[in-house]
Formats: sequence, structure tokens, C-alpha cells
Amino acid sequence: MPWTSELLAEYAVWLLERGYAKSTVDGRLSAVRVKHRERGWPVPDGVAAWYVLRGEDDTALDGVKVNSPRPRRAALQQLARNLDPARPKDARDLCLVTLGWDLHAGVREIVSLNVADVKPDPDGDRMLVRIPARADVWWPVDHDHDPVDVCPIEATQSWMGHLYAAGVVEGPLFRPVDKGDNISGTRPIAGHVSATDRLTERGVQRVWRRLAPTAGLDSFSRVGDLRWASAVDAVRNGEPMTAVLRRGGWKESGPALLKLMTLVEVSDDGCDGEDGEASGEVAV
Repeated sequence: MPWTSELLAEYAVWLLERGYAKSTVDGRLSAVRVKHRERGWPVPDGVAAWYVLRGEDDTALDGVKVNSPRPRRAALQQLARNLDPARPKDARDLCLVTLGWDLHAGVREIVSLNVADVKPDPDGDRMLVRIPARADVWWPVDHDHDPVDVCPIEATQSWMGHLYAAGVVEGPLFRPVDKGDNISGTRPIAGHVSATDRLTERGVQRVWRRLAPTAGLDSFSRVGDLRWASAVDAVRNGEPMTAVLRRGGWKESGPALLKLMTLVEVSDDGCDGEDGEASGEVAV
């Protein structure tokens, strides 16, 4: 019968109590996971077992790169309050940040989105998003009003409203917008010379460098910080690590799992009180 994560952890304890080396235990745990995969069974995530081994080896985190600190979700609220969704550029920026946060998406994945990759869920009030790089999978996005200013659905609806008003019904979802609020693909825009109407990865980085200081995040120069920060936030709010990794397009084992567990551990160490609130502006 398939093993659970808890049973895998108990197996690790059993092996360690009998004097097996950590490397041997690690190999046997991997063998169990491989057998599950071969037989088509659900693969136990191994998170609990990792913590068992972590307790036996203080060097378990060696070689794991953790860029610290990272922005907290509350910073998005401050960022959102400085944006006016009635303006096309601000609506685009709010959609870019909140949708990327919800999907734990990388910059390359976000800029690859097309208008056709976003649609309402016919079975409810959710939104469905398909990221081209992740095969033909539609990821559900729920309303999120905590805080109220960073709901990814409302931000996306606002931005797409500007696109539809400008006559854009297909093609790239995220596009350059000039100071006159002219959207690329609808008319010539100032400062934009490109063979495509799609916002580039470099363009997203410029957007983030402009937005970060407005939320007190001027020390965070990489928009990629948001991806891992959102994953940590999801885990701390009770989402299973494997589900978070899957949603973020990462493998459910290996370096990504180790890095996420490390970031969560660092995040927890940086918090005070039972409510898990950070002691400063950042926790990871």
C-alpha cells in the first residue's frame, strides 16, 4: 500500500535508531519514493522525513543559496495603495504583481501570458489561468481580499478592462504602456521600439525597480524575490509544500523543495509572537 509522509518519517527514525548513516537513510527514502512513482502511487512528499534528517545533520542546509531578506505579503498592500487602477499603467502593474504572486510565477512565465490564457471559471466565481510553459494546465485563482487591495482577480479584470477598451482582445496580456497611457499594439507609444507588443523580462524588471521604493522595498532589486516570498507565504498560511511547489512550476523534490523548506525555516526564525507576525518589515 502507498506510504504517507508520516510513515516515511517514521521509517527514517527507525533506520537512524539502528545506526544507519544519514546518507544511507537518505538513499533508502529516495528508493521508496522511486518505487511509488514506478507503481503509479501518490509519492510521499518527504517533508517530515527531511526534518528528521535535518535534526541529525546541522550541515543539511549547506550549499543552499538563500537571498535574505525578502518582501512580505503585507508590502503588496502598501504597493497597491500607491497605484490607481483607473490608469492603464497602474492597472497593468497591479495585475502583474498580484497575479504573479498568486501563481508563484517566474518573470518569464508572466510575460509569456496571452489574453486567451485568462478566462472565468464556468463552475464558480474563480478565474482560470494557463501558463504556456507549464503545458495545457488551467490554474485556479481565487478572490483574495486579505488585504482587500491585492485581489488578483479584481486586478486582472481591471487591466483586461483597459485592454478591451483599447480594442485588444488577443495577443500578449502584459504590454508596454507609455506616460500618456497608450497601450502597445493599439497605437505608437513613446520610448518603445520592438518587433513585439509583449512586455519583456527586462521591462518587468524596470517596472519593479519603479514600484519597489513606493512600498518601502527599495533594497529589493530583483522582482524574482516575489516568487519565493509568495511561496513561503502560502506555506505559512497552511498550504502543503508539494501543492505550493506544483503551483509554482517547481519539481516536488530536490533543490526546490530544500530551498522552500529552508526559506520557511528562516522565515519562522524571524517572527515574533504566536500570530507569526514579522518582527520587522521583512521575515524571509
